[in-house]
Formats: sequence, structure tokens, C-alpha cells
Amino acid sequence: MIIEKHEDHCFKSCSGHSYIRKNWLGSIVFPFSALLQQSEISGTFQVNIPPVLLGYTWSETYVSPKEDYNGQNLKESTFLNIFATIEPQISYAICNPELDKFSGQIDVLERAQIFKKNCKALFPKRRITTTVFNDEGIQILVTRYIKALNPPQQLLDIFLHDSNATLDLVARFVSLIPIMPDALDENDGFDIWMTSERCISLAIGNKEEHAILLCNFFLYFGKKALVLLGTSMLEGHVAYVLTPETDEYLLWNPLTGQCHKQFDPFCPLQSVDCLFDGENVWFNIQQNNSPRAVYFDYSKESFWKQLLPKNYQGTKAQSIQKQDRNTSSEWGPKRMAPRSENAS
Repeated sequence: MIIEKHEDHCFKSCSGHSYIRKNWLGSIVFPFSALLQQSEISGTFQVNIPPVLLGYTWSETYVSPKEDYNGQNLKESTFLNIFATIEPQISYAICNPELDKFSGQIDVLERAQIFKKNCKALFPKRRITTTVFNDEGIQILVTRYIKALNPPQQLLDIFLHDSNATLDLVARFVSLIPIMPDALDENDGFDIWMTSERCISLAIGNKEEHAILLCNFFLYFGKKALVLLGTSMLEGHVAYVLTPETDEYLLWNPLTGQCHKQFDPFCPLQSVDCLFDGENVWFNIQQNNSPRAVYFDYSKESFWKQLLPKNYQGTKAQSIQKQDRNTSSEWGPKRMAPRSENAS
């Protein structure tokens, strides 16, 4: 930033002084793994500006970012054009995991392994995760991580009559949990995921654990929510939460707490590869997997390939999520009205 300062006691010819100094006004952050997972990062991205900037005041015509979890109007935001790449490109090996013979549901795990192999044959570059290891080293389906869990009561008591503000507050709460750095590999089959309770107790989690926690909180409010696996221009591999609304779909970034509409041109999500909830896993087989082009009705078999058929007769595995200790017997899923306000 260049600042010109005028001195009254100097002659006019020497009264102009230029000072060059660096002032921190905001940030755009992307992990090194994002560059490894794609050839380049290129695009226009929103600058994250904190609510308080020491030494600065907001003008009357500009609305400062607030800590009210409602986001900031895009017209009042700052954007930067970024291009980043690595030359020469760095490659790394991809391993295929063996089936865990110690798991209780071998037939389902075998089906999941075959399903993943078939999906990779259709679209090798798209993400598909059907099984992971829990914190006990047992291989299980990702669907067992999804279960309605109640958020902390303190969050529910702040906005008693504003359901949208409560959802924004819950998303903000999840985003404040520190993130565990990505391992520099693509071995999704060797992922180890913690339960939501353990994620909160340890105060750390990976991208998928953040998304699962937010999804489980949304399910408590009676909302339909799914975990979305894809890629982001800035973050590489990402996990979002998808919530179908009355006439649109919302994409929630659990690491920032921000909510984007499906057709938001500034949404950093680059591809939609896979969806899962507590019942099934769906792989996107549409030719264009850009969020703005994806048809999210996963009941259409011509657009989405599902792991378990509708008439599947196998025994449904119980969720590994523990019931919250603070949940009393009279509590049940809290129903909320559809989101009516504009998403940020």
C-alpha cells in the first residue's frame, strides 16, 4: 500500500512524500495438497476479511463483516485473481486397499469395494469413498457415521425464533474446530474417521469429519442433509454438506461456515463427485460434474449410481455415533422451516 503524506513546514516542491508499507487487510488460504491434486489453481476468489481490523474503520457506505453468522453481501466483498502452479509437476502413488477380513459385514464391504472399482472405471478422476476405518481400526461403511445429533444447548438458546440464524450459528461453531492437515496422498480407502463426539472432545478433525458433524447437527433440526465429496479450486479434496430447500440446493462449507447457493458463481466448489447419508452412497455419473450443472435428484439412476439397491435385504448396520450425553429423553428432532433468506 502506498500512502502519500504532506508536510506543512516543507516547501511545496518537497512536500510530497511516498511511504510504502505492508498492511494486512485479509487473506486467501489454500493448502499445498490442493496444488498436488490438480495441475493449477486459477480463478477469482473472495478475500476473507476479519470483523475487526486494528487501525481501520469502515466507511458509512460499506457494511463491515459481522460476527452474526449471516455472511456478507457479495457486492460488498473483495476479490482477487489468483494463479498458482507447480513446475515440474509432482506425482505420487495411489494404493488400492485390501478388504478388511475382521469386519462384521463382509458381504456389504465386498459390494462396496466392487462398487468403488466400477465407479473408478467410469470416471477415474472423480472421488468415491464407500468405506473407511474407525478409530478402532475396523473397516466400516461411511453411512454409519450419519446420525442426527443435537448441537450444544447454548447455540440453540441464542436465536429461539430465527431458524436460519441458528443454522448459520451451528455452521460457524463447526468451522471453529481446528482442522487436521491433509495427508499428501489419494488413498481414500485408508482414511481413518473419528466419531463426531470424539472430534469435539479432541477439538480437531479432518475435512470429512467436519462435514459429518455439520450434517448430523442439521439432521437434528429435521432437515434433509447429505455429505458431499468433491474438489475445490482452493482446497483440493473437500467435503461439503448439501441441503435441499424448497426450490434450490444449498452447499455448506463446514471449514468456513459459509453457505452457497447451487448457482453461486463465487462458490469455490469445483466438482460434485459423491453423496452419502445414513442410508446409501451415490456416485455422480453425469458428464458435467460442476455444481452449477449437476442434477442433484439422486433418485434418478441415469444421473446417480447408488451403492445399495432400493430393495436391499441386508441387515442395516447401526450408526457408530454415540447419543449425546446432554440429550434428555424428552428431546426429539427439532423441526425448522425451510430456509427463506438469501444464502451468502
